[in-house]
Amino acid sequence: MLFVAGADKQRANMLRAAEAVGARHIKVGGDFTGGPFEPDHMAEEFYALATDAAVAGTRVVFEPMPFVNVTTPQQAPEFVQKANHPAGKILIDIWHLVRAGVGIASLGDTPGEYIGHIELNDAPMNFEGDIIADTFTGRTFCSGEGEFDVAGFSSMRSRRRASAAPGVWSSWAPHTESCPLTSALLATGCRGPIAATRRVPWFLFAESAAQPPRPR
Repeated sequence: MLFVAGADKQRANMLRAAEAVGARHIKVGGDFTGGPFEPDHMAEEFYALATDAAVAGTRVVFEPMPFVNVTTPQQAPEFVQKANHPAGKILIDIWHLVRAGVGIASLGDTPGEYIGHIELNDAPMNFEGDIIADTFTGRTFCSGEGEFDVAGFSSMRSRRRASAAPGVWSSWAPHTESCPLTSALLATGCRGPIAATRRVPWFLFAESAAQPPRPR
């Protein structure tokens, strides 16, 4: 994780907010400046962060991204497993997976018990320009409006979830950061993403129907 001036205050504020609203988890990420990957140091810091999150009645999920120092779901367990905290898991976003050039089948290498949350969306396989800009403008909903193998990704996710020990928490949600789509959602009451998500085969998510309780 990247720590900057005022980070401790921001961290405390985020945890207080999560506790107040009953957030299921808080997303965290790696070093956007491209610093070195130091799994031992990150495990220590991730354990401390997960401990603070559990005290606040929530959890943390680490999101690998192709433009930070932890780029893939295969890399993240190197420190998440070392941390070994029940309130600290990995988040996998299909967009980041595809943009990092990682094949969906490779999710089979990620231990199911360390996957805490899944984010679904869709997009063209190829894009032009800046990858950061694409994350805000290039996404669509998870209904085949793009070219990602959403059904294959969801099926692999279900198999990884089934391999986890009983009682291990996990959740999923449609996700977009597209500015044009966000504006449209305000006008349509989210009817688009709801309908799009329903077009993904329901049985792929059957085991997630009962969402995990918040830790106390």
